[in-house]
Amino acid sequence: MTEDLALEAPADDKTVPPREPAGELRRPSPGFVHVAQLVGVTLIYVVAGKLGLKLAFVNASATVVWPPTGIALAALLILGSRIWPAVFVGAFVVNLFTAGSVVTSVGIAIGNTLEAVVGAHLARKFAGGRHAFQRAWDVFAFTVLAGLGSTTLSATCGVITLGLGGLARWADFGAIWLIWWLGDATGALIVTPLLLLWSVRPRTLWPWPRMVEAAALFSGLLLVGLVVFGQLFQTMNQHYPVEYACIPILVWHSVSGRARQRRASRPCPESPSGGR
Repeated sequence: MTEDLALEAPADDKTVPPREPAGELRRPSPGFVHVAQLVGVTLIYVVAGKLGLKLAFVNASATVVWPPTGIALAALLILGSRIWPAVFVGAFVVNLFTAGSVVTSVGIAIGNTLEAVVGAHLARKFAGGRHAFQRAWDVFAFTVLAGLGSTTLSATCGVITLGLGGLARWADFGAIWLIWWLGDATGALIVTPLLLLWSVRPRTLWPWPRMVEAAALFSGLLLVGLVVFGQLFQTMNQHYPVEYACIPILVWHSVSGRARQRRASRPCPESPSGGR
């Protein structure tokens, strides 16, 4: 009987694959994640670029503050150099809908892309890459190479493109180049450190009172900025020193920050002697 059982073959030898738990979701494929990152960086670049061009006064394409440079540099350091197409597309869209043709927009986008790629490469090789703000030497190297050095590529390509496209006079080359370079360097030295430090340090959830306070501070600064630099209440504040309206907000932030520091540094009560 043992031999008969051994000779009998199972009717169906197919193994049933294990089922996934009902509550567990599949991870998105690497290709989908990459496309989502490209789309996200492109949208953020375009929005930041349109806001940055609000400060342009020498030329429509040159502004004193250009946050997309810092966003692009941080994106390449955090997500990798394969994000460069998002920088190119974002720069192309911003300049196409600002003042220029398809050809000039491509030339400016090439300069912005080269700036981000070269800056990220120099930061990885000489400044610690994503951890560029952990040591003093890395901070210095990042400032000189990525913040001040690579930004000359975008300024040079951009101003030459404007001159060849007839959108700027060659006599204004120096002034436009300086404003362009200062705007890109400002974006790289202000926005990139903020994004890199936020990406490498652990993030803790703020309590609700502190979140409400941060939202109120941001809203107050935004309102003051619109009153001072924008068109809000322009007819009413012509003869008033509205620039000092930001002082109460800064004092509020300073006082609340010192109060939190005092509470954090307060020594804990010692346990009574005698053990348990």
